[in-house]
Amino acid sequence: MLCGGAQPGMQGPCQGDSGGPVLCHEPDGHWVQAGIISFTSSCAQEDTPVLLTNMAAHSSWLQARAWGAAFLTQNPETLEISDEDSCIACGTLGREGAQAESPSPWPWDARLKHQGKLACGGALVSEKVVLTAAHCFIGRQSPEEWSVRLGAGQEEHNLKQLILHGAYTHPEGGYDVALLLLAQPVTLGPSLRPLCLPYANHHLPDGEHGWVLGLAHQGAGTSSPQTVPVTFLGPRACSRLQTTLGSNSIPILPGMVCTSVVGEPPRCEGLSGAPLVHKVRGTWFLAGLHSFGDACQGPARPAVFTALPAYEKWISSLDWQVYFTEEPEPEAEAGSCLANIRREICEDEATAPTPSP
Repeated sequence: MLCGGAQPGMQGPCQGDSGGPVLCHEPDGHWVQAGIISFTSSCAQEDTPVLLTNMAAHSSWLQARAWGAAFLTQNPETLEISDEDSCIACGTLGREGAQAESPSPWPWDARLKHQGKLACGGALVSEKVVLTAAHCFIGRQSPEEWSVRLGAGQEEHNLKQLILHGAYTHPEGGYDVALLLLAQPVTLGPSLRPLCLPYANHHLPDGEHGWVLGLAHQGAGTSSPQTVPVTFLGPRACSRLQTTLGSNSIPILPGMVCTSVVGEPPRCEGLSGAPLVHKVRGTWFLAGLHSFGDACQGPARPAVFTALPAYEKWISSLDWQVYFTEEPEPEAEAGSCLANIRREICEDEATAPTPSP
């Protein structure tokens, strides 16, 4: 397969164009059919890739059947262009992207500024959409007052629209989630990638390791993003930790997830709306958004996040393109039945009589 995209300012192929040719103009003047349109979502825009069947991959099959067709041999001096990052999958880290335990920001990191001052964090979940906490916007819901920096970039992106969950009243009451629509779509690349969103059946098990984003102070009023390792806590474990602090325990609702810092307390400050991420067999997911409690205060002081699996229906209802992804299935061990084969089939194979020689 190949990926293609619409040229800047132009509309790309539509769904009815499936099967159509994609042509390339070679340096020697020849036009070559490089691909066949296989799949596109609606009418492709600049930020929406089109999947193409790679003609070169099927050249042997075509030459055996397409009698009379002309096949050109590419000049060996033609520069090879790497296709890495030509199609950016959600939840991936490129060669130049931020890594866990690194002081640099993640490639999906969003830093929200209100009237020029850093106010909250968030996560890029598509070319146009950032998710963050609803409480960041109480009393300041004008999109014109906000700007966003993404990944390691310094460019300020304006907002077109911000949408708070309709049931939100205060952080402890849940529903602390907001969707931000960027004024212009961004171009994804090695240092700017979206996080995958979990479906409602995505598991956030107790003891699972994840990462949150805090701000490390560097003096002279400056700070830099810092990744902090944490452990997921269930409602009971979270309530027990809160009780040890000698304060009234705040109920942990079904749409929440707690975290506890792993190891020594980091020298940082928690950031409202910052993402809680975890990796499932190589794919990074947005597990939560920081709601209340300080994620940098140490193992005995849990922080509470909005649990994203509980908000699949709400996010989908807004009809903006984001990337929901199923949890990758575990690889089957040698000699075992694959995970997607029914157990009774495995049992039948195990109990089947051995044929006589």
